[in-house]
Amino acid sequence: MSKENVVLFMKAANNKRELKERLTRFDKTGEWVQIATDSGFEFTADEFRSVIEETIRKKISEENAVDEYLSAQQEIGAGELSRRMVKSFIGGVARTYDFRSFFIQGNAP
Repeated sequence: MSKENVVLFMKAANNKRELKERLTRFDKTGEWVQIATDSGFEFTADEFRSVIEETIRKKISEENAVDEYLSAQQEIGAGELSRRMVKSFIGGVARTYDFRSFFIQGNAP
């Protein structure tokens, strides 16, 4: 479930302004993992790297995972990147379970 936590955390970061603002102050994977843990989403730096790597289909390291994620957001758009993550890591599970309660509803700022 840890890879799913990465996806859920990134979805929360896209929907919660204060979380997004907090992340913009840091550029190290370990710092993002700590923010995620503080927010109730537990996963490792390697799990974060793995999700980003599989989503953008490019070999990356823990050291550049945040940079690669942010670059992908700019290149393909945050919405498309988020859709790819959900489809890749929650897609099969979502057919069995209702994950809507995990996602924050409402308009993005």
